[in-house]
Amino acid sequence: MGGPDVLCVSRSKESQEILKRIEREATFTYHTLTLQEETAANVLYINGTLVTRPVDEIPVSTQILSQKIDNPRQMLYMSELGKFSNGLTACSILVKRSKHIKSL
Repeated sequence: MGGPDVLCVSRSKESQEILKRIEREATFTYHTLTLQEETAANVLYINGTLVTRPVDEIPVSTQILSQKIDNPRQMLYMSELGKFSNGLTACSILVKRSKHIKSL
C-alpha cells in the first residue's frame, strides 16, 4: 500500500497478474501506481508515512513516488536484509485494533 487507497505494483508479470485478480475480486476500487523496479513496489504505509527503499536502491521509482504520492517519506536501507527476506513487508507486524482496551 502506497497510501489509504493506493496500491504500488511493479511491471513484473506476477505483479500484474495479482493486480488483475484484485481488480476482479475486490469490492473497493484502488488507485494503482506502477513502478519500474520490482523491489520498489514493496513499500509500507504506516500512520500516514510511506516507508520505501532509498534512492540508490530504486533510482527510477523514487522519482515516480515523489511525483505521485504526497506523504511524508522515510527511507530504509534493505539491501542486506533483502538477501534473506522479501523486503519491507516481510519485516512488518500487522496488529488488529481493538475496540475495547483490555487490561493487562
